[in-house]
Amino acid sequence: MVSVGSSAGQLAAANDRTFDLLDEQKKYSEISTIDAQVATAEEARIIGTSTEIDWENYLGGLQATLPAGSTVQTVTVASATPLTVFSIPGNPLEGERMAEIVFAVTAKALPDVAVWLDNLAEIPGFVDAYPTAIAMSDAGDYTLDMTIHIDKDALANRFAPIQEEAQ
Repeated sequence: MVSVGSSAGQLAAANDRTFDLLDEQKKYSEISTIDAQVATAEEARIIGTSTEIDWENYLGGLQATLPAGSTVQTVTVASATPLTVFSIPGNPLEGERMAEIVFAVTAKALPDVAVWLDNLAEIPGFVDAYPTAIAMSDAGDYTLDMTIHIDKDALANRFAPIQEEAQ
């Protein structure tokens, strides 16, 4: 009887302590909710920027490769999004990519496309490129249309999780 009474007393004390702790936990439940919301927002930011390319810098790098005296006339960019992948290459000679840049350049002299392609290969994320059209205007200027494919190495990775190196 004494043992049962002692155990019942201990159980009642433990239950009281549990209720006290639960009441104390309720005071901080808003913090748990906020922590979960912050974690969700951080994950959304990582997913939302997973296909982000710093286009200003990337296109600036492309412009730096242009032959002297060349002027970019048009630029069209198509790329993957966090919800869609970029199209699969239709040509077996094209590499895997996540974005495509199509642009037209005007120059006074016919650009040396081979040298230009070599220069483009130095840009991070460059996969392949090919001229799609070359035309000469009545004024003697050349217009070159070029398609460039880029891969994940061009990603900005501003919010990508930092991966620890293997020990």
